[in-house]
Amino acid sequence: MPVVALGSCAGGLGAIQAILTKLPADCGMAFVVIQHLDPARRSVLRGLRSRRTPFPVLEITNGIALQPNHVYVVPPNKKASIHNGTLSLGPINRKGTRQPIDDFMADLAATRRDEAIGVVLSGLGSDGTCGLAAIKAANGITFAQDPQTTKWPDMPECAIKAGGVDFVLPPADIALELGRLAESKVRRARRQSIRQRENELAALFDSSPDPHLRYDSSLRITHANAAWGKAVGLSPQSAIGKTNGELVLPPAEAQVGKRSIAAGLSRQSVIGTTNGELALPLAEARVGDRLIREVFQTSQPQRYEVSVPSSQGVAAHEVRFVPEFSPDGSVAAVLAIGRDITELKRIEQELRQREQELVELYDNSPDPIARRDRNLRNTYVNAAWERLMGIPRKKALGKTIEELGLPKASVRLQKGVIRQVLKTRRPMIAEFGHPSRGGFAYEVRHIPEFVGGQVVSFLLIGRDVTEQKRLQRLAAANERDIRALSASLITAQEQERRRVAREIHDSLCQHLGALAAELGGVAAELPASSPARQHLQAARERAIRAAEEAREIARQLHPAILEDLGLPKALQNLCREISQRQGIPVKFRVTNRLPEVTIEDASCVYRIAQEALNNSAKHARPKNVRVRLSGTRNLRLSIHDDGVGFDADSVRGSGGLGLVSMKERARTAGATLSIQGRPGHGTQVTLVMPVRGETREKSAYSAGR
Repeated sequence: MPVVALGSCAGGLGAIQAILTKLPADCGMAFVVIQHLDPARRSVLRGLRSRRTPFPVLEITNGIALQPNHVYVVPPNKKASIHNGTLSLGPINRKGTRQPIDDFMADLAATRRDEAIGVVLSGLGSDGTCGLAAIKAANGITFAQDPQTTKWPDMPECAIKAGGVDFVLPPADIALELGRLAESKVRRARRQSIRQRENELAALFDSSPDPHLRYDSSLRITHANAAWGKAVGLSPQSAIGKTNGELVLPPAEAQVGKRSIAAGLSRQSVIGTTNGELALPLAEARVGDRLIREVFQTSQPQRYEVSVPSSQGVAAHEVRFVPEFSPDGSVAAVLAIGRDITELKRIEQELRQREQELVELYDNSPDPIARRDRNLRNTYVNAAWERLMGIPRKKALGKTIEELGLPKASVRLQKGVIRQVLKTRRPMIAEFGHPSRGGFAYEVRHIPEFVGGQVVSFLLIGRDVTEQKRLQRLAAANERDIRALSASLITAQEQERRRVAREIHDSLCQHLGALAAELGGVAAELPASSPARQHLQAARERAIRAAEEAREIARQLHPAILEDLGLPKALQNLCREISQRQGIPVKFRVTNRLPEVTIEDASCVYRIAQEALNNSAKHARPKNVRVRLSGTRNLRLSIHDDGVGFDADSVRGSGGLGLVSMKERARTAGATLSIQGRPGHGTQVTLVMPVRGETREKSAYSAGR
């Protein structure tokens, strides 16, 4: 931005006014008015403001920024200076000669250099002479008012005699010359801006990996970058000034182009030359020219795909024609930006091939497959779907499931599944019946398909599970039969145990007791020293021990205490025996009100407790065992030891029947059995048996006392 310093004395207001009123309002210059005044005189600020000028008139304040097309007036008794585009004020040196015009112009020359312009108008003395000399030395421009046009010619005459003035003109002509200077500076600034922009664009184009060409309105190339030259095998400079039809490929690329055309890769006609070279395909050149003209006419970008022969074969390029606008809004040039999309085309071709393979895979699949959009309209169905539904593919595509006439129940089920898939964004499996196929069952997997993170369609893959369902029903029936048989065997086993135990207790034990009594009576009739008496007494002791062992066997087969005194007493007695036999503290506790249970349920609970305690004593090496019986509506048995523990999964199927028999007994009785253990953390066995019956108060017991 040029800065013009206007220096005058008190009588220079008319000259200043004459200059400012003759300049255009958008000249792009800033004006600073400096007057050589007596301190008692007022500045020209009021006078300039009272007269019409095309510029705003401001009084300088500290730090005010210079703006183009503005006038700045130095206030009285102040000294102005300029630095980095701002004006500052300081006190006037009252000692010596005051030269405010020289001071400001010297400062202006030092900071603005060739953008400094000095004008000395009418006045007395020599203020301004040195200032103009400084501006001229800095390659700025200087003016002096023609002395013949002023009553006070001293200031301009001194400057002219010193040789520091470029133009000596009347004020009106100074204004005309300043206008020409402003216009030339604007043009020069615009040219510099254009050159800078062109240099920046050229640097951008040349560093771009994509080919770039710029066309003028006559469709001739004004710029080509290195990437373009590399793509077609030409020097970028050789393309300048040529049209597309005048570009000629090198022989190597020409032969590649001939082979490509002969192979059917490009069917465009070509222009041959006598020296064996090949020009760009004529059809492609014409298409490019047509699109460039459209950009010039419509100001809208255009897009085109072109095949370019290269040393590697035929390369596919996408070319975008983009308008470049001039300041008046018209299209000044067209920029062609190419991009090698050969790899993209190859990927697209592979993708189409994969899609075709996928379609063939779907069509040859024995499972019915359909793809539906979010509105449940079919966008694809395979041959198996056609056979299943009995609907031709052409008729099915674009139709909803309602329009296909599917049963309402099936439609509701499918819509519900789709809503759930949309909500969870996860695949779901649903089972559908197909009444038209004699009750066939199909399991359909609903798979969401995403584009941009949104579910856009669903892939439905069905599978005939009719035979699978039949086998499952058969397996379930067999399992029920096996469980019924198992329950019968357990019941029969318990009944047989009870019968054998009763026979042993009522018959064998009685006979052994009678035998021991008879042997004792016979021995009593013999002399004390008789060997026979000693043998009979020994036989009597064996008969007594046999009776006790038979009684223990009977108790093991079926504890009579279970029927005589009930489950709590039987469990208490069991805990006491385990504690005494194994030397392990086993604490038993009964809490809450217990329901009455059948002998079968009581026997089940007792047998599971018996097996659990024996396993704990045998394998866990516990220091303490706690047994608890509780419940009101449900009977709950809990057994916990602090032994070595075990991993239930690791011993499953290892050959032992203890855990299997416990679980089978619980299942047969309709109870729930949980066995939890970790190595080093003991084992917890919990049995929950749902029963009904009257309750009675039970107190706590502690086994092992």
